[in-house]
Amino acid sequence: MSLTSPHLVLGDNGEISVTQGDNVSFSITVVDASNAAINLAGYSVFFTVKEFYDKDDSDSRALIKKKITTFSGTGNNIATVTLTSTDTDIATKRYKYDIQLVNTSNEVQTVILAGFTVTPQVTNRVV
Repeated sequence: MSLTSPHLVLGDNGEISVTQGDNVSFSITVVDASNAAINLAGYSVFFTVKEFYDKDDSDSRALIKKKITTFSGTGNNIATVTLTSTDTDIATKRYKYDIQLVNTSNEVQTVILAGFTVTPQVTNRVV
C-alpha cells in the first residue's frame, strides 16, 4: 500500500492512523507474488472500518464504508481510497479495518486486516 496523504500514518503492520476530521486519500497497489500488476478490471475493492468484528452481511455497523470500482495505473491495479472529513469525524479511538478484493464471481479475498486509529486534532477553525 502506498501513501498519498500527509494526514495518514501507515505502520509496518498495516496500522492506519488519521487525524479526526481530516480529508485523507491513499492508494492500494495490487500485485502478485512476483510483483506483477493484477488487473482489477471487473473487481470491487471494499474498505471498511468498524468498532468491533461482526458477521453482519450488510455491514450496518460500519463507521466507514467505501467501494472502489475505478482503478488507475498502467496495469489497472491501483485503487484509491478517499476519506472525507465527515468520514474521519468519528470518536478518537482505535477501530478495526480491512480491505477486500471481490471479483465478478463474488469471491472475496481479504488483503489486509489491521487497526485504524483516529487521533484528536488541535486546530478546529478553518478560517
